[in-house]
Amino acid sequence: MAGPGTRRAGQDHLADRRDAILEHLDELAELESLDNGKPVSVAKAADVPLAADMFHYMAGWATKRHGITIPLSVLYTPGVRYHAYTVPEPVGVVGQIIPWNFPLLMAAWKLAPALAMGCTVVLKVAEETPLSALRLGELLLEIGLPKGVVNIVTGFGETAGAALAAHPGVDKVAFTGSTEVGRLIVRAAANDLKKVSLELGGKSPNIILKDADLDVAIPGAASAIFFNHGQCCCAGSRLYAEESVFDRVVEGVAEAAKKINWDRVSTPRPRWDPWSPRSNATGCAGIWSPVSPKGRAPSPAVVPGRAPVTSWNPRSWSTPRPI
Repeated sequence: MAGPGTRRAGQDHLADRRDAILEHLDELAELESLDNGKPVSVAKAADVPLAADMFHYMAGWATKRHGITIPLSVLYTPGVRYHAYTVPEPVGVVGQIIPWNFPLLMAAWKLAPALAMGCTVVLKVAEETPLSALRLGELLLEIGLPKGVVNIVTGFGETAGAALAAHPGVDKVAFTGSTEVGRLIVRAAANDLKKVSLELGGKSPNIILKDADLDVAIPGAASAIFFNHGQCCCAGSRLYAEESVFDRVVEGVAEAAKKINWDRVSTPRPRWDPWSPRSNATGCAGIWSPVSPKGRAPSPAVVPGRAPVTSWNPRSWSTPRPI
């Protein structure tokens, strides 16, 4: 069991990681933009500082890992006093698999809690967006993290990810991604009853009723789906509006979509992100497959979208297209 001195050292190490991330803010933001397609300005304002903040927050938890004492009353041993207590210990080796929408931030969300509790980690990054996590691994070594505590691997999910989830030397698997793959992770971990934590994507509906403040609700609904190109686990990808305000809501969201810049990610803009729907052409092609919305919907599209182009390889770009 780690003593107070070891825990304090862990706290200091996590705080050092926060500082290292902020010292390389510009570099990490450029890598995130190059890899993922998001604007450098957004990565500098959100992704990198939030990654640093996660290490800072978890540094405090490194010294707060303690158990509890439990009073016991056993009916068949009256008068006997017992001393019962719990001692939390690190799970061991944690296999972590992260997606491509917030590469650096996802890495921080996975690494910082595990390291704060004294675990070692094998982190499998998304094959589309490995650069910022690999650079983070280098920074961790530069500030003195022992080799082997954090191990970052690249590769495809069906090979590297599957091997990590099923490996007998891994004690826990943490996964962020699709529900379909989450089911596969659970099955792979079931062989030796690994601990599993899942953060799975889904549909997050927004509901706007007629008594809502539309001047607030419409920009909120637009931001919910257009932030980070809609590549969020909680993106507002479904929007329901009461009949009496339906047209105004649709028009408002469409106007917001028209204001989004369709430009290179390195071009700074004050309001909306330049639009890069997915970090790879395959995913972009899937988005442009036929869609059959149910219920009343603007048809065929409130904002005529342009099909993806690849003039700025290797990224695929398109205008936002509310349907």
